[in-house]
This record gives sequence, structure tokens and C-alpha cells, in this order.
Amino acid sequence: SPILFCVYLDTLLIELKKAGVGCYIGNWFVAALGYADDVVLLAPTARAMRTMLGVCDKFASEFNVLFNANKSKCITFKKQSYLVTQAPPRHSASSLFSISGNCIENVYSWSHLGHILRANLLDDDDILSRRNSLVGQINSFLCNFSKVDVLVKNALFRVYCSSHYGSELWDLTNPKVEDYCVAWRKGLRKLWKLPYDCRSVNVAVVSNTVPLYDELCRRVLNFVRTCLHCDSPLVQAIVTNGVSAGMNSPIGRNVAHCSAYFNLSVGNIGASKLRSCDCSNMFNSKIDTQSAIQANVLREILLIRDGLLEFSSDLMEVSELDDFIMLLAN
Repeated sequence: SPILFCVYLDTLLIELKKAGVGCYIGNWFVAALGYADDVVLLAPTARAMRTMLGVCDKFASEFNVLFNANKSKCITFKKQSYLVTQAPPRHSASSLFSISGNCIENVYSWSHLGHILRANLLDDDDILSRRNSLVGQINSFLCNFSKVDVLVKNALFRVYCSSHYGSELWDLTNPKVEDYCVAWRKGLRKLWKLPYDCRSVNVAVVSNTVPLYDELCRRVLNFVRTCLHCDSPLVQAIVTNGVSAGMNSPIGRNVAHCSAYFNLSVGNIGASKLRSCDCSNMFNSKIDTQSAIQANVLREILLIRDGLLEFSSDLMEVSELDDFIMLLAN
């Protein structure tokens, strides 16, 4: 059915392109985007949008299709100068659009393909949504695997709680990203039964993971690299121009930020894939010797506490291990 839908809908996409209105990037027509059973219309003006909706109405009449206005939403994105306004804008009646004779609701934010779009172009809502989802995943995971030993649990955690869906599109300078990373670290602290104020570097070393922010930066750079080598000339052109635009483009800003974070050259991001082990090596190189030793000793004591390492009771009482954990964790 997906293939048949694409064939059926292709006529509409062609007619929308022939209309000659909507958004363009250079000579590329990007005003009608289709994915699975979802269609997005992009227009720079209300007049252009009404023209495109008129094309859709004509297509619906000719091919006996009914577009559901209740499932359709309209978001009016504002220029950067508008970002100073915190409150959602009020939509006037003149800005309303309609499809199949029914009005399309104006909204301030809406989820598209699992990514929440916001009229002020910020990622706050999407990051908050993914954070809440991550917290739910972690709590469910810890409940379902409560009886598994900590080493197996740690390995499974990286499988079940590491999708970070949509993070490649976030502005990684957004302060809300840290809230997402905090939720991740709290999950690891619970998994290893660490003190709530355990240092972030200790959490990373004990769990044998790189800090989540490092992983998010790695994913952004690899996502851009994949787009630069994509089979679609349109995707290549958009990302190439975005990187070239630097701070004037969301992609360019992320690339510049992540490249500086890893001390990499922006011009070389498309050369090779940044692997997890590369991030791990860069992270380990930033840790001073004393902190590394302290974190590894903490890991061993945690394994002794959980009965995964042999321990001589002549050296220390088991009840004293918690005091050492508290001391080493901070």
C-alpha cells in the first residue's frame, strides 16, 4: 500500500510544482514534501499557500479524495527578530486556511514525524518531549531488569535507552539539551546505585560510556556527513549550503559548535565517520590521571559491593564500602 500511495500521490506533487508558488531553495522546489502518508506544504506567503491548497482541492475533486482538515494544522514561522517574543502569537481570522471546504486550525507547535515544530523555531518543546520519553524508558527499564546484575544491566541500558530520536536536528547550544543529559545521568546513577551528587566524570567512567553531550555532538556531525554523501542532490545541496552559511544556518551553527567541541576542522567533517571509540578516546584524554584512577577504583568497589568481584573481609567490612563509595563519588 505505501508504494501504491506514492504512485497515487505523485500526480498531486507534480501539479503543486507546476503551480510555480511555494518555497524554493535556489532552483530547488521544496514547497511540497511527501513522506509515507504525510504531505507538508511550505509557502512564504498566505497567498501562495492558498494557491497550493487550491491545487489540492482540485486534485481531490478530480480523483475523489477527501483531505481531512481536522488532521491538518497550520504553523506560521516567524523571522529571527520575532524570537524575543515569548508568548504564543494570536492568529487572526484572515490567516485561516481551508481544505475540502473545512478550516485548518492554526497552532503554535505541532509534531511532524515525531519531531515537534514550534513557531519561534526553537527546539524546547521537542527536547522536553524526548526528555520525558527518556525518563519513562529508563524507569521502565530499571523495573523490568531489576534482578539482572549491574554489568549486564549496563550493557542493556545502552541498547534500550539510547535511541535519542531526533537529536540530530536539535540546536545543541539550547540550554534544554542539558536537561536531557541530566535525565540520562540520573538513569545511570540509579542503575549503579550511585549517590545522587556523584560527579559526571565518575558516572561516565563507571558505566563505560562517553558523556551524553559528546554522543549527541558525534551524531550531529555524522548526520551531516551522511547528508553530504546522500544520493539525493536536493539533500546534498541543502546541507552543503547550510554548512557554508555558518552561523546563519541551523546546520552551520551545529557543525561549527560540534567541530569546535571536538577540536576538528569544519572542512573535514565529510571525510570520515566519527566513531564512538573516537569520542571515547577524546573524552579519556581530557580526564586527569587522578580523576581517572579515582573513578576506576570507584567502579571496582561498586562491583565488590554487588558481589561481582572477590573481596577479602579481612581488609574491610562490607558495611564500610558505602562510606568509600560516598567518598570516591564526589
